[in-house]
Amino acid sequence: MSVEFQQTQVQPGPCPPDPTTGQPQCPQPTEIDVIKVTRVFCEGYDIQNEEIEISFEAPTLEIITGDAQVAECVSSEVNLINCQAIGDNQVLISYILTVTARVPLDAGGYEYGSASKTVTRLLPCAGTEGSGLSGITPDCALYPTCQSSVISERDDLGNVSQVTSQAEIVVFVNKAALVQLLIPTYGPCQRPECGISQ
Repeated sequence: MSVEFQQTQVQPGPCPPDPTTGQPQCPQPTEIDVIKVTRVFCEGYDIQNEEIEISFEAPTLEIITGDAQVAECVSSEVNLINCQAIGDNQVLISYILTVTARVPLDAGGYEYGSASKTVTRLLPCAGTEGSGLSGITPDCALYPTCQSSVISERDDLGNVSQVTSQAEIVVFVNKAALVQLLIPTYGPCQRPECGISQ
């Protein structure tokens, strides 16, 4: 057996009649409520693919990678250094991308290497008018992911001297501001007067 529930639509009640005209007449609001909300004026996102070259140490008695055939991208990190609004519909971002990769040692274990680069991009920010007003601040969020690493150079002895890595960075930008909404209201319901028992 199935039971169906019908949702009741909430609607305002009838206004009391005006004693002069007899027509429904709602009373004037008794107060103004101030509600603060964050309004997003524009937003956008972009997927960026960055290539970075990582140098590895010259071979020593402990670091020999002549048998290495593959490289592995271990991690990618970003450090946001600038998030600036340009005009009404653009955001300039700058960040430092750091990627770590590794290659296997002939004697076991891994040799690790890291490299960093500074990236600057101008991104579109689509939205409503007013995004260029004062008090509106941009916000940038970046999410990097390691994609791949390949051995790109070897020295004269065949040891790995450079690895080229690919990282993907998903970038979200928006321009928002804290705004106040003035809402006419009737305030809380008045409690009925307490009756005096005889």
